Amino acid sequence: MRRTNSVNPLRGASFDPTPILPEASQIYQRLGQPLIVRVPAMAVGLDEALTAGGFAAPEAETLTLLATLAPRRPQVEVALSERPSQAWLGARAEMSGADEASAKIYALMLRQICAPVRFAAIGGADGLDAIAYGAISRGILVIESVATRHDRRGRGLGSAVVAALLTWAHDLEVAQACLQVMANNRSAITLYQRLGFDALLYRYHYRRI
Repeated sequence: MRRTNSVNPLRGASFDPTPILPEASQIYQRLGQPLIVRVPAMAVGLDEALTAGGFAAPEAETLTLLATLAPRRPQVEVALSERPSQAWLGARAEMSGADEASAKIYALMLRQICAPVRFAAIGGADGLDAIAYGAISRGILVIESVATRHDRRGRGLGSAVVAALLTWAHDLEVAQACLQVMANNRSAITLYQRLGFDALLYRYHYRRI
């Protein structure tokens, strides 16, 4: 869970991290966590300062993609719910390879969402095959945690759960949606482009000491 455990630059702030790194390092050491900094592409000079500070090479480059919403009815039945079921949470932990501690933190984070939200799932005889969730904030649908069981991939299930969320938000007159995808995940990027996510908002990566 790099994103929730990382130091992030504030909008409008100086992108020189040097003054806060010693204190940040102490805080992360007390928590037993590695010091990780998220580096948005627009944070000019941040990478250079982290390199000078001995941080490792960039990792996990991520793209934030934007789509203009249109109704996209899924080709298979997708269940939408206002809260994640235990089956949904279990499937997410299994598909992401999360350990017990990470799974508990993730479930706690979901309970803090106060925006309109829907959890999408496609079920099979032996459990859930694909999941995702979407929350609406400031007129934009934010899609997260898209995942498909490894042995069910290539069947359009990931497209279906995303399409169900897009249709839900479109019916509420939401005009745009965004999501994030790893820059090296070409198959997922192709899938999202077919669903209309054809504009790049920004990219970011992480650095750790």
